[in-house]
Amino acid sequence: AGSTRTVFEEAASAMKEIARAREALQRAQELVANSSSDKEPSPQHLQALDRAMQNFEMVGGYQQEQEVASMLKGLGFQNLTQRCDELSGGWQMRVSFAKTLLSKPSLCILDEPGNHLDRSAREWLAHYLKNYEGGAMILVTHDMELLQAMQNIAEVNM
Repeated sequence: AGSTRTVFEEAASAMKEIARAREALQRAQELVANSSSDKEPSPQHLQALDRAMQNFEMVGGYQQEQEVASMLKGLGFQNLTQRCDELSGGWQMRVSFAKTLLSKPSLCILDEPGNHLDRSAREWLAHYLKNYEGGAMILVTHDMELLQAMQNIAEVNM
């Protein structure tokens, strides 16, 4: 059984740094909003809000919705508000795959990532992996189209 969250919510939950920045931003906004109504917010509260807003922007908070939606659509999802526990095992696996990619690991090891993906999702994946900037990636695959899309290939024969 999958999560009771929506596909979008579950995938976005992997973006922990954005979640922390959003919480800090909300706390700073509350501090400013809860200043007494007869006087201006303190300079310290305004500075904390400014820092929180800058951090939220720096970690990609304002682009999160677009990034998650783009990834899920690339992997073939049509309904991003569907609950995960309503999905088949194969579609739940795609949600987990999206979460892994959205977490932007510094080392990503993918073993046959194109398996169980349709052609359009494999094409999207090839483009995504080619432009991946999250760190190092080790890709194990027999999918020649996916390999041809990559820029640096090391072939290991045993």
